[in-house]
Amino acid sequence: MDVAARAAVSTVYHPDTPTDQRREAEAWLAELGDSFAPTSFELLSAVGEDAVPLRFWAAGWQLAQIRAGSQLDRGDLLRAALGLARDGSREASTRLCTCIAALAVRSPPGAWPDVVGSLIEATTVADDPSADFVLLRVLGCLVHELYRDIDKRALKTAVGETEENALDQLKLGNLVVVDAVRQRLMQSETTFIEGARVLTAWLDRDLLGLFDVLDLLEPISEALGNDNDDIFTAAVDCLTTVALLRAGDRETLLELAQCVSRLPIESPTSGRAGPLCNIPCRFIEANLKPLLDPDIVGAMDALFFLLGALVEWWVSTSGPSDIDLTDVGLKLWHALLLAIVESPNRAELLPGFTPLLIGLIPALRDKIMYTPDDADDRVAFDAIISSAGDCVGVICFVCKTEAVVMLQRELERDAALGAADPAAAERAQATLTLLGSASALLPMCDAEEAIHAVFELLGNVPIMAPSLMFVGNMASWLSHKPILLQSAAELVVRCLSSPDATPLIHAAAAEALAELCVYAPDDLRAVLPLICNDELPRLLAAAGQSAPAVLRSIAMLVQRLDAAEANDYLQCAIFPYVAQTEDMVDGPVPALLDVLNGTAALIGSFGDTSEAMAFATFEVAWPGLSRTLQDKPGDGDLMAATAKCIAAAVDSAAGPCSGVLHGVVDEMLGCWTVGHDPALLATLTQHILSIVCAEGGEVDVFGRVAVSLRGLLASDASMVHTPSAASAFELFAKVYDIAGSVPSGEAVQEAFDLAAGCTRSVNRAVVRATSRFLCRLIRAASEDDAVAAQTIQAGLATLLQQVLAGLAWDVPRESFGDLARVFETLATSCPELFQTTFAVVLDGMVDVPVDARQGLASVLLAAPYNYPRALDAVAVFAESGRSS
Repeated sequence: MDVAARAAVSTVYHPDTPTDQRREAEAWLAELGDSFAPTSFELLSAVGEDAVPLRFWAAGWQLAQIRAGSQLDRGDLLRAALGLARDGSREASTRLCTCIAALAVRSPPGAWPDVVGSLIEATTVADDPSADFVLLRVLGCLVHELYRDIDKRALKTAVGETEENALDQLKLGNLVVVDAVRQRLMQSETTFIEGARVLTAWLDRDLLGLFDVLDLLEPISEALGNDNDDIFTAAVDCLTTVALLRAGDRETLLELAQCVSRLPIESPTSGRAGPLCNIPCRFIEANLKPLLDPDIVGAMDALFFLLGALVEWWVSTSGPSDIDLTDVGLKLWHALLLAIVESPNRAELLPGFTPLLIGLIPALRDKIMYTPDDADDRVAFDAIISSAGDCVGVICFVCKTEAVVMLQRELERDAALGAADPAAAERAQATLTLLGSASALLPMCDAEEAIHAVFELLGNVPIMAPSLMFVGNMASWLSHKPILLQSAAELVVRCLSSPDATPLIHAAAAEALAELCVYAPDDLRAVLPLICNDELPRLLAAAGQSAPAVLRSIAMLVQRLDAAEANDYLQCAIFPYVAQTEDMVDGPVPALLDVLNGTAALIGSFGDTSEAMAFATFEVAWPGLSRTLQDKPGDGDLMAATAKCIAAAVDSAAGPCSGVLHGVVDEMLGCWTVGHDPALLATLTQHILSIVCAEGGEVDVFGRVAVSLRGLLASDASMVHTPSAASAFELFAKVYDIAGSVPSGEAVQEAFDLAAGCTRSVNRAVVRATSRFLCRLIRAASEDDAVAAQTIQAGLATLLQQVLAGLAWDVPRESFGDLARVFETLATSCPELFQTTFAVVLDGMVDVPVDARQGLASVLLAAPYNYPRALDAVAVFAESGRSS
């Protein structure tokens, strides 16, 4: 064998070879092409320490050549595959089997007649299990290799002539394949695994029919009890593929049903229950329509027998923690129930199915009596609960009163056992969970009396989240039952006010109250006396993070009261609750945060229909909000909750607002000087603009922003480089647009002074925002208001001189474009002012620092000017900068 070739192969497969050397060796071997084929065959018989990887690599190289279009000798490949199988090199032998299959499906028509028959003939060697392995492996690879090309080409072109020829050959040889598998299937564990895989591959691609393999299903089914996991997996895969096929006639259907019903599923070992359960489930799903057809004699009996056995097995073998197995069964029951509902023969089917379906309800309940620890399992289990509830809902819809009464009696029995029996309490909550999930269909079940009895039982079972969820889900039905509605609301309020309840119960109670208020707000006004005066703060403190949802419901109810009653409730309950924020600022942060979020929920809910209530609540809350802004600037959660309260108040305003908002403006502008988070400042800026809009532009926000920012920069010179400065100048420009009038000369001058520093910021966002503000001022200076133009022009002339003279290398080069837009706007909007300003700069050029000249030239050259003197001067200026 060529030493260089072997060395190259060793370089490729050796794990310690550097990447670049491996790529060079691979490229060298690829260039050899077909000339390397003899050497590759020699590698297949390599011996020594590196024999295994050498053989595997050589087989892979040949496979790549065949797929690339080379026509290697199939006799050599087959002999090599047999030799490797005998030597125990199964991995390399399998690759050569794939080579033979690849060569077969790529052979032109007539080049390899009777592929299947010739392979069987060539591998029929007496007492040679390796030959059986090679044959069966090639037969399986034929399908995979053929459809590998067909699947890859399906979206691009039609199947080619070569693939059609190979497909025709496989179809013609399918019965020969079955006979070959039948003869070898039970000879050894290896032939069983390979034979089952062949059948699976050929059945999956419809190259075999169900009738062709019926006689093989029994020995394959018996293998399900084998301890060898590979045998079990091969058998399950084959039977699952068979189960998914639709039986074409009555005899095949019944024979397949009988085969499936005989599966050894009585006591599966751990890990095998799911795959086993999947087989009958898939068969029923695939053949559900004919199985439910009363005209097919024996089909219904076969289905009842199979379902009965499956229910018994599913209940007995799958614990509540078997999520995968439970999910498989639920999908089957769901499909079965929908098929019954949609069947035109439903009336004929129900008498036989009702006992089976009613008996399924306790099993469904038992499956959800489980709390997974793993987060992923919890997500999967939530889906199972939903699916189980859907099944129970459809069962109740199909079986009507009988199903609901059964659920009622189960709940009644567990309630009678009381809280002393934890298992009974857990069963009761599982039953209520199913009822809650099935609530959409319960009103259509003709079981009014049973549902009524369930609600009367709620007070007799330990209250958990499912009870409250059931109440919330049935809110629409309860809205027509005033007495039950009142007792359900009282139950919800009792849960909300319980300090011993868990956060999950509080959340469920808050959601239930919200649902009840949506459907019956007028009937629930009587609930308000239960949560007034000192009771409301205690209740909301117990509710914790669910308090905002409770308050939204309360706000909905308060707005249903007449004016006097509403005012009384505000004074005795709402206002004391929101006013406590001022005293809570120095206390624990979580408690303050809960009250702030609750206050925001109240203001927002009142604002939907009553601006007066919203602003009355906001005025009472404002002292506490103001203290929070001033004393807790570093707590992002508190600041966000405070901003939510202010936003809710602003959003509820229509027309001129209460005078309290003037104080809000000053307070929020003051936030720039006390170190608030820039993201919060952006939110507060938006609310300031909203206030300006609501005030019709009468608030002098422009001047106040200038004063606030001046204080910020005076307290810390580095602030000019922070997002806070950018927020301020963004606000300047927006206020200018909103206000509709030019600010006072004093305010403009204040802003100019600030802009001079901000244009030299290393923060590009600050430079960009300042540039936009200056552009807005320049456009204002070109408008018809002569006084305004004069005020702005005077300030601009001084400012631009400072900007041009003050440019230095510490300004980011990305900012040059932003500054250039200022001069471009000046040149196009106010050409005379531009010339005046530029002339002053040129005259004072000697004062410009050398290291600033190129930056200045970059800015000026970025703007299109029609000013010859400026262009000439810039060129000289830039040149002097380079020479320096």
